[in-house]
Amino acid sequence: MPSVNRRSWKPEDKRYARAVEKRQQIMDAAQRVFVRNGYERTSMEAIALEAGVGKMTVYRQFADKPSLFVACSSERCREMLVPEMFEVAKSLEEARASLIAYGELIVDLLTQQDIVMLYRMLIGEANHFGGLGQIFYEEGPRQGIHVIERIIARLFDASEVRLRAQTFFWASLGDAYERVVLGVIDRETSVTDFRAQIEMAARLALG
Repeated sequence: MPSVNRRSWKPEDKRYARAVEKRQQIMDAAQRVFVRNGYERTSMEAIALEAGVGKMTVYRQFADKPSLFVACSSERCREMLVPEMFEVAKSLEEARASLIAYGELIVDLLTQQDIVMLYRMLIGEANHFGGLGQIFYEEGPRQGIHVIERIIARLFDASEVRLRAQTFFWASLGDAYERVVLGVIDRETSVTDFRAQIEMAARLALG
C-alpha cells in the first residue's frame, strides 16, 4: 500500500483538520505532563497516555521529547501575537494606552502558573540541547516586541523603534517577573508591582 503524504492534504480536507486536532490534543496533554512531572521525569509514553493516543501517534507528530517540549513552549508564546488588537498609534497618548494594554496582556500570560513552570524548565534544559533558547526567544519575546514595534512605528525614527520596543517589553516584566519566576512572590500579590512597572515602561519607551 502506498504511503500517505499528509503534507499534501489541503486545509479543507477533513483529514487535515483531524491531524491538526490530534496534534493539538498531544501538545495540550504534553504541557500538562511537563508541568506536573518536570522535564526529566516526563516520557513520551506518559504523554501518549495523557492524550489518550498510542505512542506511535505521538512520534508521528513529534520526533522526540525535546521537539515536543519546544512546540509546547512556542505555542503558548504565540498567544502574545495579537497585532489585530492594536492599531498603529497616531499619537503619543494613543501609543501609551495601547502599550499599557499590551503590557497587561503580556504580564497576564507570562505569569500564568503553567507558563512559569515551562519557563523554569526551559532555563534548566537550555544547555542540554542546542538552539532551545534561540527558538524560545524568536517564538516568544521577539514576536511580542514585533507587536510593540508596530504600535509605535509612526512616532519615532526607524533606528529607534526596535530599541524602544525592547525597552518596553522587558521593563514591563522587570523585577516583579524575576521574583515570580523564583517563587518569591505569586501572581496574585504582584499585580500592583506589575501595574507600576508597565506604566513606567511606557514612559521610558515613549519619552
